[in-house]
Amino acid sequence: MAITDDNLWHAERRLWTEGAEAYGELVAPDCVMVFPGMGVMDRAGAIAGLENAPRWRELDMSERHVARFGKDVAVLAYRAEAKRGDDETYTCHCSSTYRGADAGWHLIQHQQTVTD
Repeated sequence: MAITDDNLWHAERRLWTEGAEAYGELVAPDCVMVFPGMGVMDRAGAIAGLENAPRWRELDMSERHVARFGKDVAVLAYRAEAKRGDDETYTCHCSSTYRGADAGWHLIQHQQTVTD
């Protein structure tokens, strides 16, 4: 099943702003994620961590790049600037890998590196 770059970026934004419901829909069961200060996490751990966490209200994704590997793998790389309420802006570089299958496209890898 083909997916456009715009659809991938929309899915990525949903994971930042919508929380556990979006993770349940878009993240593969075998996904591996690395978050600053939290370390390596799987899908279940990430969803559990979202239960009481406020969602990102402002998000800018710049320096956006997409690389495709065949018909069923795409990698997004970008710089994120995000804000929750009155907190300071969180800035990081990210990579996300999506795999396409009959059941749709799902995140299989995500990594964030904090920038100064």
